[in-house]
Amino acid sequence: MTNPKLLAVGLTLFGATVIDAAPLNRPCGPNSVPLLNLIIPQGAAGADFRPACRHHDACYAKCSGKSKQQCDCEFLHGMLKACECSRNPKRCRRRAKIMYRAVDRFGDAAYGY
Repeated sequence: MTNPKLLAVGLTLFGATVIDAAPLNRPCGPNSVPLLNLIIPQGAAGADFRPACRHHDACYAKCSGKSKQQCDCEFLHGMLKACECSRNPKRCRRRAKIMYRAVDRFGDAAYGY
């Protein structure tokens, strides 16, 4: 028979680990909503967008000295560069452009923090 208290503690610790690790292992997505990072793609067709996402997060920081537009353009460029090694470059570029449009439209609140 399972001890409900032990199960609750285990699930709580597991959940905290997943949430705390999300920005490091799955950097693509808003850091303010870690669970959302679990459903946002981290790449496409073998291309890894995580380095571009990490760079984008650093660029959005207050001390980067770059405009939001510069950061977003570098983000797109980084993802498109990763698509060069993709199994399906066309699909990869399409996903990169969707992710770029998302930060372009919805990234204002995250810029400068």
